[in-house]
Amino acid sequence: MSLLRSLRLSQHLRQGSAFAHMPKRPYSASNPSPDKPVKATADAVKDETTSEKASDEKKDDEKKDEKKDEKEVSKFVMPNYVDGSFHWSYERAASVALIPLISTQVIYGAHPVLDGVLGLVLPLHLHIGFDACITDYFPARNYPRANKYLGWGLKATSAAVIWGCFEFNTNDVGITELVQRTLTA
Repeated sequence: MSLLRSLRLSQHLRQGSAFAHMPKRPYSASNPSPDKPVKATADAVKDETTSEKASDEKKDDEKKDEKKDEKEVSKFVMPNYVDGSFHWSYERAASVALIPLISTQVIYGAHPVLDGVLGLVLPLHLHIGFDACITDYFPARNYPRANKYLGWGLKATSAAVIWGCFEFNTNDVGITELVQRTLTA
């Protein structure tokens, strides 16, 4: 199908102004060079009429193929610009939010509210990164089942990590205190 589309594109480009000087097909007995004189014979006339019939049939077939291609193209979901722009914005916002969160924790020490926000933003940042890896290495068009299972597994794991961060921050020492104790031990 892509070969057919590329052939149509090359035909379309040849009909344009940039390729107008190029012949539509190589020179042959039925399509002689304009520099060479041609003798009109009965065989040449027969060849021309059969080639005209063949070209008419070819055009009809191409029109049918174009209609089929239009139907096939309409089956695909068109890309949505809004989803991509929001995803990119969320990813950048999570990355930028980590800078002041971590630097504030390092400068001032542990704080329960900042630990809670860090316990939410850090897993979100990791989720977006791993989701990008799954999308890149297991695209849905090539690996539909693997993409679906890995996506759901990532969602479940991210939810469990967020719940674990919440539990660790509320029932134990907190993320920042754990890191400080690990570094000073």
